[in-house]
Amino acid sequence: MRRVRLARTTAIAALLVLSLTGCGLVQALTMTSTTPKCNTPTQRATTMNDPKNSQLDEAGKEEIYNTCQVTFDLTRNQLLKEDLGLPATARSVPNLSVDGLMTLTLHGSHGTLTAHTDRITFFTVADIAWVDEIAYFLTADTPEEFFTILRDGAEAYGFDKTSVERHIKSMKDHPDRGSKIALQPGYKLGFEVIYDYRYRGPGHVNTVIVSVHPTAREFQPLL
Repeated sequence: MRRVRLARTTAIAALLVLSLTGCGLVQALTMTSTTPKCNTPTQRATTMNDPKNSQLDEAGKEEIYNTCQVTFDLTRNQLLKEDLGLPATARSVPNLSVDGLMTLTLHGSHGTLTAHTDRITFFTVADIAWVDEIAYFLTADTPEEFFTILRDGAEAYGFDKTSVERHIKSMKDHPDRGSKIALQPGYKLGFEVIYDYRYRGPGHVNTVIVSVHPTAREFQPLL
């Protein structure tokens, strides 16, 4: 999957140069005000999309933008392009971006991830039939909100709590010293979740890049 990882690195780097915004709530990167608007508390899913997998063809994307709901079934540790209404040989999977927040729901074999984000990115290549990675962004306006994101992730996804608290203590002890760290993956829900954070300190928007790997259900050391 080297090509997929390279594509991910390039795409993430491009997104991180964008200006980060905050509104006192955890949110993701806001791309542009011309994107479809979402107000998740008042919009609900309809029956157009499959209840297990949102479709990413044109009709499916329109439905997502109308409902602001995105759902994928990862209980079998796979997310096939064909499950999303796309050809198995598609070179890419369309990214989703809104002005506001979508509700992302990922069903795993041992639990469900629910997040609110304004951009969801998918990574794949033409000669594989599945989505290798789903990525989205969370941001916080204050260090306290940021620390809550990390602690909530440790509880929900199985990150090592001792390690998370050690990183938080370091950020508190050195509030103006930025840091970039990827936490060890969590597998509590039946798939891999990674928090790769960018901490800039008080007065800045601090970011977590969340990466979900559907096919990984336990730690797999690099060969």
